[in-house]
Amino acid sequence: MIKTAALSTSAPVTSARAASPGRWLLATLCLANFMAALDLFVVNVALQGIGTHFGGSLANVSWVLNAYAIVFGALLIPAGRVADRFGRKGIFMLGVILFTAASAACALSPALWVLVAFRCVQAAGAAILVPSSLGLVLTTTPPDRVLRSVRVWAVSSAVAGSAGPVAGGLLAQADWRLIFLINLPIGVVTLASAARHIPTLAREAAARVPSPVETTLMVIAIAAMSLGVVKGPDWGWTDGRVLLSWAVAMLAGAAFTVVNRRSAAPVIDLALFRDRVFSGANLAMVLGAIALAIQLLGLSLFLQQSWHWSAIAAGAAIAPAPLATFAAARVAPRLLPRLRPATMAAIGFLVIAAGQVLISLSLGAAHGHDYASAILPGWIISGLGGGLAVPTITGLATVDLPAAASATGSAVLQVARQVGSVLGTAVLVAVLGSAVTAGTATFLHAWWACVACYVAAAGVAAWLRRA
Repeated sequence: MIKTAALSTSAPVTSARAASPGRWLLATLCLANFMAALDLFVVNVALQGIGTHFGGSLANVSWVLNAYAIVFGALLIPAGRVADRFGRKGIFMLGVILFTAASAACALSPALWVLVAFRCVQAAGAAILVPSSLGLVLTTTPPDRVLRSVRVWAVSSAVAGSAGPVAGGLLAQADWRLIFLINLPIGVVTLASAARHIPTLAREAAARVPSPVETTLMVIAIAAMSLGVVKGPDWGWTDGRVLLSWAVAMLAGAAFTVVNRRSAAPVIDLALFRDRVFSGANLAMVLGAIALAIQLLGLSLFLQQSWHWSAIAAGAAIAPAPLATFAAARVAPRLLPRLRPATMAAIGFLVIAAGQVLISLSLGAAHGHDYASAILPGWIISGLGGGLAVPTITGLATVDLPAAASATGSAVLQVARQVGSVLGTAVLVAVLGSAVTAGTATFLHAWWACVACYVAAAGVAAWLRRA
């Protein structure tokens, strides 16, 4: 998806690496990444308010999340190739414009399905700006500072994860539309800074853009599969519409495989999955992402539905886990000399599961709404486990791949994460059903499914140790 461009010897950026672009350029790229990452967390917290405003069922409102994840995951690799082919600066700025304009349109949406449509446009903007921003970090930074710059870029999304729940709660409490309007000033500042500080780089004329047919088939397959899971409780699991959804998903998936194998520039190089470690790491990522989606959205809905907390309080309650994840991720590299990466990933997933078990058992026995004793300890433990598991499994996915395939391998892993998020949201909706207010027992069913996914991910990681 993202490759380090070979700079032209005659273009104005001949010395783009040699002449350090400075802190303003890195800050600009980090700000764009922060904006895209922030969106996930603020929308999770505001989903209850969006549903209340439009009067939609959870099954329908969940598409505000699912539509974004599906389109983002499907366009991530093609957008990276487009940035390589037509120039990262111009494509990056296009992504920022698209994301910002779509955010404004989301805030002005008069109906739920109009909002879902503009969320798809917003996701397309994010899919463009995220890989192109990382590509710009790689191609505009002096070689001795690349690693540090990439870490700073990655930290910007971690900061969004920590600030997002609180910011989302504050904004949603006033008006859910503000969670989209907040992107406007960030987008304008990013765009102005990008025009001034990002150099124009040489294009990779040899880069091939994948066929739109493949991307469309991927979207159809994931969307149809999710539709069947989400609407199963309402329509009935044997209803013809549910069965048709799954049939469409299988046919689209099969067609994608055929077209992908014959393509000169495939969206996903299926040959990568011949590597057992790569395929195993992607499976673990999907399982972990399913569980995380259930965990994150489930806790937000539980606090607002069952405990009747405000969006502000729910956002503040979610924030400790991302902070713990960030702290653990900083410590994890120091443990690698003592533990094999696969072992650390397995331990991390088990720690997350243990934290969720603690929450489930505490809530099952709790009387009243005591967050400090029933939720907070297990939530922090889960966050610590995430800091051990996710960065490690990400590294495992690409460590043995050829250098030329490492960027594509990383992109495939991000697609796996988005697919897992869609499936996790769908599973949560299926478990909760169409009830306006679900009780504690119903949420516990979802969280035990979450525990099962984390344990399965740990098992896959343990298998990777042998592989």
